[in-house]
Order: sequence, then structure tokens, then C-alpha cells
Amino acid sequence: GIVGHLDPDVAAADAVAPAEPVEAPSRSPLARLWHEHRRPLVPLVLSWACVSASYYGLAYSAGALSKRVVLNFVLLNVADVPGYFAAGYLTKLGGTEPVMVLFSCLAGVSLVLVALKAP
Repeated sequence: GIVGHLDPDVAAADAVAPAEPVEAPSRSPLARLWHEHRRPLVPLVLSWACVSASYYGLAYSAGALSKRVVLNFVLLNVADVPGYFAAGYLTKLGGTEPVMVLFSCLAGVSLVLVALKAP
């Protein structure tokens, strides 16, 4: 105030110290992951949901393949195991994204064909 103009020592004591930088509140690891990788995470989560739904559909209708449980298990693995090897090989050749798109489209077409055949 006025006294500070008269005495320089009082003016120095009245001065407001500069504010220290305030750190932003830290985010949880999940929030940081979402914030930094939102664009690739959205299609990945959608794809994961579709794959989970298709596996649920396969497991739910596995009993319709045959009356024998062991034969159902064998038939599902006959289709599953070569798919894993093909996915690994094609991923080395063309990368992850094209293989994911290809296999998702093949799964979609297969599910539509099965749905059309169902009574």
C-alpha cells in the first residue's frame, strides 16, 4: 500500500511471491491409456466385442453340430487351429490391420450364412 511507497523494505515484504507451477491432477492408468490411444482403441474394442459375440454364438450352438460332445469339440478345433496358424502367417506377410479386417469380414460372412441356413 502507501507505506510501501515510503519504505522499500516494507514494499518488498508486501510483495506477493510468484505462484509455483501447479501440476495437473494425475490420471489413472486407464484414463491415460484412453486419452493417449483413443483412435486405435475404439475399433479394437468394437472388434473385440464382435469376436466375443461370435465365440459366444459358436459355443452356444456347438451342440447342434453333432449329438456327440467329443465330435463337437473336434469339429470346432478343426476350424479353429488352422485359423490361428493362418492368422499368424498372414500377419507376418501383411501386418496386423489387414489380417484383422480380412478375418472379421470372413467371420461376418460366415455368421450371416449360418443365420440364413438356420430354421
